[in-house]
Amino acid sequence: MLNKNKFKNGSVKISNDIINKIAGTSALEVEGVTALIGSMGEKITSSKKGAMKATEVEVGRDYVIVSINLILDSESKIPETTKAVQNKIKSDIENMTGLSVSQVNINVVGIDNN
Repeated sequence: MLNKNKFKNGSVKISNDIINKIAGTSALEVEGVTALIGSMGEKITSSKKGAMKATEVEVGRDYVIVSINLILDSESKIPETTKAVQNKIKSDIENMTGLSVSQVNINVVGIDNN
């Protein structure tokens, strides 16, 4: 699904893939996040290697809902790290696209003991 923003001189369409990539890249930038887990169970540690495969986005008329699976560092505090991820994803999507993010759902699926 493409999201449309109407402007005076036309419209802008934003692909869900772009929103997925923003969300995945944003999550990997937060300290304490070591990897994302893709839909096929693959471990993603770089935004250049499939970060958009680790997120699911639902775009409605007035909202965006993001769901993402994370692996956190064993030293991280889960509540603080996940809150930072939620804030970063929401802020980056809203700033880059102008869309309103209503939810960022995080599933912590592992702890990395490196």
